[in-house]
Amino acid sequence: MTTVLYAAYDAYTQLLEGVIDPRTKDLPLMGGPIPVILLLICFNYFITTLGPALMKDRPPFELKKPMIVYNALQVVVNAWMVHMGMTRIWLTGQYGMGCFPVDRSESPDAMLTTKMVYVYFLTKLSDLTDTVFMVLRKKNVQISFLHQYHHIGMAMAGWVAAALIPGGSHVLFFGTINCFVHTVMYFYYLVTILKPEYRQSTIKRRITELQLAQFVITTIHAIAGMLTPDCEFPTWALTIFIPQDIFMFALFWDFYVKTYLKPKAKTPEGAEPKKSS
Repeated sequence: MTTVLYAAYDAYTQLLEGVIDPRTKDLPLMGGPIPVILLLICFNYFITTLGPALMKDRPPFELKKPMIVYNALQVVVNAWMVHMGMTRIWLTGQYGMGCFPVDRSESPDAMLTTKMVYVYFLTKLSDLTDTVFMVLRKKNVQISFLHQYHHIGMAMAGWVAAALIPGGSHVLFFGTINCFVHTVMYFYYLVTILKPEYRQSTIKRRITELQLAQFVITTIHAIAGMLTPDCEFPTWALTIFIPQDIFMFALFWDFYVKTYLKPKAKTPEGAEPKKSS
């Protein structure tokens, strides 16, 4: 039995050796998918079972100061990612808005985009903290299927991008737009902590509309890539991107309709705009 396990592990490591981008494989959590999968399993268990059980007979934590620090850091990191994406990629004139491949060289530009995709993956992991705060504050009503699905799914997608396609037209395009949306969203959360009266403003609705627009834009961009002859971005990735974006749009649209277009279907007290993927 031990021999079989060793053989299976050896086959697994050899498979990863030929698949994971050599520029990211030695970075933390990038040696293989198992650590991230286990982390996400533990996260899901905590937010659905362990956390609520531990908090059942306890008063909710306030967590105002940690949340201020967390949201401020999220704003800074996501804004930095947008800045880097615009100044080092999209506004340089080197890349068009269409298809371009993953640059797997070790040139300064290629290494920069690789590191940016890895940092993006880390931001998807840091997004999980927001849900932990919800559990500790006993705001479990906010943890919907949409919330769980997109947080867990985006963390895993971030790993796949950093491991297999750390760059290229559609990864960088989606990442830049997504970081912009998160910059706006986390800035709003930061403001509402400091100024609670803004929670009832129309800004929440506008953020949801921004999230919906994100999925429309990225879906069109991915479809355009699929329809482009000789598109150098991996087709298998576009095949995943398109249905994923459409599904996320459907979930967010359902939330938008129930929250803003149906007067009787109000958002539960304390709920906030759903996080984008």
